[in-house]
Amino acid sequence: MSNENDVFCLYCGHLGGGTVNWEPVCFSSKKTLTLLVGAVLCCVLYAQTANLTQGEEYFKDDQPEQAIPYLKKAVAEGNSKAYIYLSIAYYQVGKYQESMDICTAGMKASGTDKKKLAYNAGNSAFASGDYAAAEAWYTTAITASPVYAEPVLNRANARL
Repeated sequence: MSNENDVFCLYCGHLGGGTVNWEPVCFSSKKTLTLLVGAVLCCVLYAQTANLTQGEEYFKDDQPEQAIPYLKKAVAEGNSKAYIYLSIAYYQVGKYQESMDICTAGMKASGTDKKKLAYNAGNSAFASGDYAAAEAWYTTAITASPVYAEPVLNRANARL
């Protein structure tokens, strides 16, 4: 039997004692918990996408310095696509070691494009004057995809 102080939970239908200030979320329902978990996951996925999207925008507008913080966040959130953008952004601002480091990390992460990461690391090694490392990275890119022509030419240049 309900009384005038009972509040109806709109999420799960639970009728409970309280006042109009009673919390509107009732966790006594699997449906409510499922909705709550779904909302949290949605927010997390949006944040991952938002950082990558903002980083891509700055990157495409030729603003690598502004792109780097967003791309770093996207990498930390597990976005595999962000590794490539971040490695190139570091390259563009002359941070070759950071570029190679992010490529190395990306090579260990699942879902990343290994041939492009190896190629980018080779370009950064070459730009820093480490031709032996550049040759090794280009060879890794070629091994990942023997029909990938760019690292073949760059490896030849690294051997000169």
